[in-house]
Amino acid sequence: MNQGTAECLHTSLDAIIEQMAEGLLVFDERVTVIRANRQAQHLFGLTFEQLRDDRNLSLGEGRFADEFGRVLTTPELPVQMALAELRVVDTRLWYTRPDGSRTCLSLTASPFLDEWEEPAGAIVLVRDVTEQHREHERAQQADKLRALGQLASGIAHNFNNSLAAVIGYTQLAIPRVKEPTAEKYLRVVEQSAKDAARMVERIQNFARESSHKDDLIMVRLADIVRDAVDITRPRWRDDAEALGIKYQVKLELQTDEDLIVRGEPSELREVFVNVILNALDAMPIGGTITINVSTEESSVNVKFTDTGVGMTEEIEHRIFEPFFTTKGVSGLGMGLSESYRIIERHGGHIEVESEPLRGSSFTVVLPHIKREERELSSEADSPDVVGRVLVVDDEDSVRGLLADMLEGEGHEVSIASSGEEALRLLDSHEFDIVFTDLSMPKTDGITLAAEIKSRKPNTKVVLMSGYGGEKAYERAGRNHCIDAALSKPFDLSEISRTVSVLLK
Repeated sequence: MNQGTAECLHTSLDAIIEQMAEGLLVFDERVTVIRANRQAQHLFGLTFEQLRDDRNLSLGEGRFADEFGRVLTTPELPVQMALAELRVVDTRLWYTRPDGSRTCLSLTASPFLDEWEEPAGAIVLVRDVTEQHREHERAQQADKLRALGQLASGIAHNFNNSLAAVIGYTQLAIPRVKEPTAEKYLRVVEQSAKDAARMVERIQNFARESSHKDDLIMVRLADIVRDAVDITRPRWRDDAEALGIKYQVKLELQTDEDLIVRGEPSELREVFVNVILNALDAMPIGGTITINVSTEESSVNVKFTDTGVGMTEEIEHRIFEPFFTTKGVSGLGMGLSESYRIIERHGGHIEVESEPLRGSSFTVVLPHIKREERELSSEADSPDVVGRVLVVDDEDSVRGLLADMLEGEGHEVSIASSGEEALRLLDSHEFDIVFTDLSMPKTDGITLAAEIKSRKPNTKVVLMSGYGGEKAYERAGRNHCIDAALSKPFDLSEISRTVSVLLK
């Protein structure tokens, strides 16, 4: 081979190495970088000169971590292990670039020997497998959620039936109690049962991709924000002080106006609680959360600003993706994606601003209900109409509770323990509304609802389900045999509002 041919081959080899899709680094026996192609420089965020001149290996210190988040020491790095043990080391590690962004890298370090069979260096191939890693994590999370959904469906119906009786009879008892301490205890029971119901609902929501757009009610937004602050107080005050951490939570109301939005209070409360908890997670050694509530021409803004570690641009763009989390195995990656879904369903959106080491701000923007709209809605919602109602449920406690609630509102109520009994009553009586459970032996709620509509099309049908209102709509499908759906457990105001709307 002549000199020209050798030079040509050398040039071609250099070109091939530089154009490789994988990063390639060559180390000598002193673990000094003597070659790094363009892709390797890109993956590590360092120039060849920086890599070459890093004699004391300081650039790699603290930058590599395993899948559990444990930072690797220098002797544990692939090149050092390959040279120390004279074997090929194939591993995946999380790498933090100098700009703060993180990638999952697949590294294969292969030692090579000199003519005396002594270690002469190592060749390392590097690939960015961040997306493949996240796909794998998403698949694992999806499996978890499917199992979670199956578990939730199995327990939700019976559990919610029990909670419906606890909440309902507690609400009926509260107005009849004159002793303040007893009333306080009953309200604690009511709130605790509602919290338990929301836990089941949240588990069910994790396994669902969509939510039926139920009728939303008018709520005072400042009250919901204060609730979220109170709910999280044990975390940012009591638990933190026990660990010697100091948090400060400031609430700023920029207007004296009674800010009203249409929403589901428990869902909005869940969003605000989730944002506060995320802000606390971003301030592991303490800091300040400022919650600013303000209004613009057609919107109400709730801005949560923290003094935490902030986010890179890459993370900021992905935080609302389902299953994306920066909390490792301790997070499901569903909190912010679920929050975004809730706010979208309320006709709003969430805005994010963040910089590494400078904190983050999350602004929840919701449509503002003006005073004139509230007055018109108040007139439309006035429950001044009574009707004839049939309650169908195979659970005695739920059937009796709903009957007591409706009779307390002045309605004429009949009850049935099965679909067959309900149809016999329909043959001999006229009813304006029929409340029926979804899951009953022999004749289920959907079958009963379809039969009612075929016999008496003007009779309104409300489907009740311990599996959630969404499940009721899903089961009804395109049958158009139900006029409304309620999730157990329900409360008196929800029943009253549903009846009022259907009778009008």
